Amino acid sequence: MKMRIYGYGRISTRNQSLKKQVEALRNYGVKEENIFTDVIIGNTRENSLEKLFEELKRGDILVVRRLDKLGSDMDIVKKRIIFLIKRKVTLKVLENQVFQKYLENLENEDSVYLEKKLEGALEILLLLKEKKNEETRELLNESNPKEKLKVDKKSLEKFKNLYEKYLEKRIRKKDILEKLEINKNGFNLYESYIK
Repeated sequence: MKMRIYGYGRISTRNQSLKKQVEALRNYGVKEENIFTDVIIGNTRENSLEKLFEELKRGDILVVRRLDKLGSDMDIVKKRIIFLIKRKVTLKVLENQVFQKYLENLENEDSVYLEKKLEGALEILLLLKEKKNEETRELLNESNPKEKLKVDKKSLEKFKNLYEKYLEKRIRKKDILEKLEINKNGFNLYESYIK
């Protein structure tokens, strides 16, 4: 049986874009026809992910940019990872190499301990993510964010050009967010640099 490589991407707010996720999957080598995506805003169900999980066979590879793309909470993520391991599908998490190594060690784990070990690893990841989010919030709450967060000149120039059009009411704020793939906080940060 031939091994197939699949990719999955998901967004859950209007301010997010699938572009970077899909680009990362393509760069890994996932063919366009094997990339499944979901836009989950409000009460929308995860139809593509369910279809993808039906497609996956022993020996296949599933690539995600980040682990949180597999579900909205850690219990769902854990169940999906266990499903993949038991089905002998390799999961590749592109943006967390430490967790990736841990996953590779779990692939041959006795199923009795699999869930507990995975649960421990996911709790550590969740704590690290919360710490990172807290540090980011602290930086954004500083009185002068320019001192802490640096913006490269090329991106700032793009923002300036788009911002001028925004002030002239030729484009919407939403258009800037999409083109630069930033959220409202990013918009405010860029804006603080040019004022």
